[in-house]
Amino acid sequence: MSQLVLHSYLNGKFYRGNSPLLKVNDLGLYRAYAVFDYLRSYNKTLFRVENYAERFLFSASEMHIHNPVLKTELVEILHQLNRLTNLPNIGIRLLLTGGYTKDGITPDKSNLIISSEMFQPLVNEQYQKGVKIITENFIRYQPHIKTNNYAHVIKLRKEKKMNDVYDVLYCYRGKVLETSRNNIFIINGNTLVTPQKNILHGVTRKVVLELAQNKFTVEEREISKKELLEAEEVFLTGTTKKVLPVTNINNQLFSKGKIGNKTKELLKLFDSYIQEYK
Repeated sequence: MSQLVLHSYLNGKFYRGNSPLLKVNDLGLYRAYAVFDYLRSYNKTLFRVENYAERFLFSASEMHIHNPVLKTELVEILHQLNRLTNLPNIGIRLLLTGGYTKDGITPDKSNLIISSEMFQPLVNEQYQKGVKIITENFIRYQPHIKTNNYAHVIKLRKEKKMNDVYDVLYCYRGKVLETSRNNIFIINGNTLVTPQKNILHGVTRKVVLELAQNKFTVEEREISKKELLEAEEVFLTGTTKKVLPVTNINNQLFSKGKIGNKTKELLKLFDSYIQEYK
């Protein structure tokens, strides 16, 4: 998870710490009309920065929010922010809002805000023992894009705490989709399966699919809730999670409550890829 803003960027200017405040009539505040993304660095190198930039600009286009920079410019801004921060492992948060509005609904010139933040990885215990999740019947609005509307995620905090779970898995009409902030995979035999539709196509998900090509039979398709609960191994992927084993869903244990060997193999592959990434 991230903490403390170190450096920031607002509409063409860099700042140490937080950038100047937005006016209250920004549509990101008024109507949650904004797109968002988040990436991180490993050993001072931004991880798959081109993929994150592409997704951010795609989200902006899908939400009809004017993007003030080209992809090459955005990538350079991200690199410059990384150089200014000059720490081994940071998170970078991107936000593009609909801009200031005169009537409370009509967009104007967009505001681009980017910040670098301290990054704190998950504790080793979660990778060694796995995490517990529960299911919920829900589908995000326009799940293929990343907006800043996390109202449902925040609302779920109480339910997660009551059930002592790490995350909530969204299912819709009997089909498995994604968790509140991560993609999900199942393993049966030598087959690796992940949902394809009605999800955010995560960058970490993309990397895992690439790494798995020569080790597994890879399938991107619908997964029924029944198939999920009968899976041999389950894991999540995300920018801040890498490959995170799931050992309990709805109080049902997977791999006898231990990390599956194939999930361990994929986590090792991912860690090796990070070490070699430049």
